[in-house]
Amino acid sequence: MIDAVIYDIGRVLVGFEWMSFVRQYFCEEKAKILTKAIWEDGRWNELDRGVLSYDDVVASFKANAAGCEKDIDFVMEHVKECLTKHDYAIPWIKEVKAMGKKVYYLSNYSSFLRDEKEEVLDFLPYMDGGVFSYQEGCIKPDKRIYDIILTRYDIEPSKALFIDDNRDNIEAANALGIGTHLFTSYEVDHDDIMRRLEDAR
Repeated sequence: MIDAVIYDIGRVLVGFEWMSFVRQYFCEEKAKILTKAIWEDGRWNELDRGVLSYDDVVASFKANAAGCEKDIDFVMEHVKECLTKHDYAIPWIKEVKAMGKKVYYLSNYSSFLRDEKEEVLDFLPYMDGGVFSYQEGCIKPDKRIYDIILTRYDIEPSKALFIDDNRDNIEAANALGIGTHLFTSYEVDHDDIMRRLEDAR
């Protein structure tokens, strides 16, 4: 039986396509430098972790891309353009809750990004709770953040389904006995997930 569904947010319930965003404004060579400095080298994770200040994290981006300081400032000033609402988010949550399931979120998310575009999180009131990494000082796939949500909401791992687009996060959940689904897109995954929930009633 599955009685709790735990959603990731970025690239599951909310669009977050940073590479295409950067390519809108910069040539391919510069786009690669910027995405490496900001996202691919793991420094963006420090925003999600919420321990270092915004200024310190941005300074680390700039230190990793000498000569691109103004470009990095531009990216950070416009980064909310990466975030897009998915029209399916609220109906999907309602669909799952109509099956009698509790619905939660577990997301690597920064206070900065939340403040930049709060409206993309309009589905939160429909959920039963959740965990943002910036509020806890740790990020997926750290075991601690999974323990936090399981304990806070008294979720039994074997009766939960965790939906995430990141394989490392999925493997960390599996190691704790949580059921998982590696998400690629709503169109591809929705029916399989709903069948799985139906079969696990």
